Amino acid sequence: MFRSRAFYKAGRVFNAVRLIVLLVVFAPVVVQKIGQHLAHGPTQAETIVYHRDGGFAGYDDVMSVDSSGAVTLNRNGWSGQSGQSGQSGRRGATHTFMLSVDKREALFSAARNADWSNTINTQDSSGTDQIVYDIGYAGAQVHVVETDAPATVVALITQLDAITDNYRP
Repeated sequence: MFRSRAFYKAGRVFNAVRLIVLLVVFAPVVVQKIGQHLAHGPTQAETIVYHRDGGFAGYDDVMSVDSSGAVTLNRNGWSGQSGQSGQSGRRGATHTFMLSVDKREALFSAARNADWSNTINTQDSSGTDQIVYDIGYAGAQVHVVETDAPATVVALITQLDAITDNYRP
């Protein structure tokens, strides 16, 4: 069976039109998914810096968590529950460890969702059982007493406290 040039040309045009339609339909979806991935995953420049000070237990914990999930924790105060020395050993002990992917993603999601712009830095009061937090993330820095922080910052503090309190060498 003989097919003309026009037949083959029409087939190429049809394939080109089909390719253009596929690109027009799926390109925005692909770009959106890539954007969501970039927006929700931590970037290399992201680091959370956390300092917890005070309280009846005498906390003085400094921690940094980078975007890979690497944690550096320095415990200068008592590190255990109810004022007892924790399993971390000595005051001033510095520890490094990695967070699981799930914990890292949850932590950075909480940091991104924290209400940084509406968090008012608080003055320390003379409360003996008061815990004061200094937290830095993506150029934002807050100094808050545990009871004065907005709910989104409290959610971040809760996760940071859990990492600090649950770490055992």
